Amino acid sequence: MILALVFLAQVDAWPREWEVFFLTEDTVLYKGENSRKSKYEIKQYTVLFPGSKNVEQNALSLVAKRNPPPNYDWGAVTFPTFKNIHPNRYHVQLHIGDDWVGGWVDKSTGEIRKAMVEGYSVFFDGNYTNVISPSENKRLALLILDELAFANFKPPEITNEFVLEAEETDVWLAVVEVLADAQIPIKMIDSNAKLIITETIRDPKDQTMACATVLNERGKVSFKIVVRAGDGGTRLKINSRFDAERDGQPIECSSNGTLERWICDEVKAIVE
Repeated sequence: MILALVFLAQVDAWPREWEVFFLTEDTVLYKGENSRKSKYEIKQYTVLFPGSKNVEQNALSLVAKRNPPPNYDWGAVTFPTFKNIHPNRYHVQLHIGDDWVGGWVDKSTGEIRKAMVEGYSVFFDGNYTNVISPSENKRLALLILDELAFANFKPPEITNEFVLEAEETDVWLAVVEVLADAQIPIKMIDSNAKLIITETIRDPKDQTMACATVLNERGKVSFKIVVRAGDGGTRLKINSRFDAERDGQPIECSSNGTLERWICDEVKAIVE
């Protein structure tokens, strides 16, 4: 099929939440609705998209070839919802080599999961249709694997309160000095309450966050530090707050204790 004219259009907001079929074992994509003769082997963890036979209505199933006029790149029209048209299989689309291939897979080889899919809309043959790029396969597979790996994520137990054998004033001044030396800007300081809140900065030590992902991006941290005189020494309490993203969305992160221990050690080196 040759596309004579394709208009890119921002019809709806992207990304959108769609259903994808995530393979939990090696399987095959069977070409043809009733034949098992033509098939492709597919590896575990591949993401498949709903094929045209899964949609409620008769919808256009379009494969866009490489760069026909006007410089139209790879894409394939896909559909957001799987439909149970057969008790044992789903009709799907898979990007193989230089093309999108439609066929069917056994339902027992995977599971349907919701995923935020990047794409765009095109105007073709009088209708707007949804187009995704082949690179979405790898990106979505990584995200789904990441979600599965961290489904039972629990923040680690850390030590964030320390007792130093030094006077409260000395510990307080040392904390201010350590933050200044590390170029960590202070957002709020209360000398009477011995309280400091820092600005949010990039993780100064790297690998200090415990996140429900290995795909965390834009890791930032801020500190709330309190100094209090007590029996047997001065108490130094350091609370850290982490902000990070995965695929552009906020992700839960906690401290693994590295930064708290680092600040405490730097303060101790000054006062003890």
